[in-house]
Amino acid sequence: MNINNKGNKSKGSIIQFNMTIFFLFLLIILIIICASSVNAENGSRAPKTIWGYVTYYNGEPIVGASVVVSAEGYPSKSYISDADGAYQVDVGPDTGDPWPDGTSFIVTAEKNDFVGNNNGTVYGSITRADVMILINATVTIILDENWNLVSIPVNQTLLKNDIIVDVGGVTYTWLEAVANGFLLDFIYGWDKNAQSYIISEEFNPSRGYWIYIYEACIFSIGPGANEDLITDIFIQWDLVGLTFDKEISKQNLTLFLISNGSFYTWSEAVSYSFILDFIYGWDVSTQSYILVNDLLPGNSYWFYSYETLKLSYRKNY
Repeated sequence: MNINNKGNKSKGSIIQFNMTIFFLFLLIILIIICASSVNAENGSRAPKTIWGYVTYYNGEPIVGASVVVSAEGYPSKSYISDADGAYQVDVGPDTGDPWPDGTSFIVTAEKNDFVGNNNGTVYGSITRADVMILINATVTIILDENWNLVSIPVNQTLLKNDIIVDVGGVTYTWLEAVANGFLLDFIYGWDKNAQSYIISEEFNPSRGYWIYIYEACIFSIGPGANEDLITDIFIQWDLVGLTFDKEISKQNLTLFLISNGSFYTWSEAVSYSFILDFIYGWDVSTQSYILVNDLLPGNSYWFYSYETLKLSYRKNY
């Protein structure tokens, strides 16, 4: 009897052990099926892609630029631009850090100590944000005798004392140029809120300034960062200059309407009466205003806006 009881107990233990293995196996199968379903669900939602090209302002692609895409509250994404100057980063369920639509980000590209950046907003599955960076180590502005309407074609603020003045091949500091009678010490800016002139001690990016020159000269600036965003334009008159060293047509400008969050071409913005179609430049030789269709770096121009806008060279697609 004892032997049979031991045998029955052994058989019961074996059956219990086998059932435990069987249920563990079923549990593992269920876990695998559930995980596959979750992965399939995430896989069906493609990650959001932010991409673009990194180029110099002459259009030459930049190979090997260090690109960082960052948004407040999310880990930054890094990339090295390829042979076409392109970069691409993915954000979404598959990456573990989805950026919802409406997330504002900034793309910064750097190569050989030159830096460029562009701002963007995530919309839909693909967002394009190109970046241009400065190619010239020094930016120059040519000024003639009499009144000049100028701007600095870089995205940074410069004190007037930071400007190097070249007169006949000889370089002077700002104070030396003033002391030698080459230029007037006062520079006149425009207060777009008060709609009046102000005396300024510095040059701000995208802002225009009147300077009186007694002796033809060249201003040397740089190196400096460039940016596609030119400026915010408020209602009424605004005196605007480019923030990069490249000539562009007004038709290549993009305008962002603050009130509805939409992008418009120049022609569209004019047709909707957001901005006046006429842009007024300054002819130094005749000392008079002229109508222009192309904007030159180093010059400044009068715009008249009926709405508050952001003026930029490129749109984020």
